[in-house]
Amino acid sequence: MEEKNEESENQNLPDQEVPKTTLYPIPLTKIGFFLRGMIAIVIGALMFLNQDNALQILGSLLGCAIIVLSVLNIIIGYRERFREFYAKWLIAGGVIGIIFGLITVFVPLLVSPLVFLFLTLALIIFGFCDIALAIYLRKIPGARGALLLLGLLSIAAGALIYMYPSNLIEFFCIYAIASGVLSIAISLFMKK
Repeated sequence: MEEKNEESENQNLPDQEVPKTTLYPIPLTKIGFFLRGMIAIVIGALMFLNQDNALQILGSLLGCAIIVLSVLNIIIGYRERFREFYAKWLIAGGVIGIIFGLITVFVPLLVSPLVFLFLTLALIIFGFCDIALAIYLRKIPGARGALLLLGLLSIAAGALIYMYPSNLIEFFCIYAIASGVLSIAISLFMKK
């Protein structure tokens, strides 16, 4: 009797293996992280190579990247909506990210003086979403650690850009390339 109680208690532990019936789309997530990484590296490299016009094109590139990343977060959150608390954060962050992305793409003159604020908010939101997802990915240890690092990197980059807006281009280039490498690493840790 006592062993059965221990077994039922162990089923609620956070390190429990994800059941086979889960809606969690491992292949989609792997592809999503790979695309996220490639997009981030391309944007970071373009910004680094074209620093003279970087602020002018940052709005369009940033808006597109935020929309793509937000859609990926919504897909992951929607697919897991019945399983974990983090799904609500992914969906909320995705919706907010799409709004920021659309404003950035379609009204660049309105947004250009505030690009650093939009970028800061998006980075911090995505950072918390990545940390929430890292909490869930407990059976993929490498991906979990890299995702936690990616979330912390995103929050730190957002804070640095907010505190030092004059260095926005440099911080963003470094962040984009580093987050791209981490996202690709996460996709490599995932099987299938």
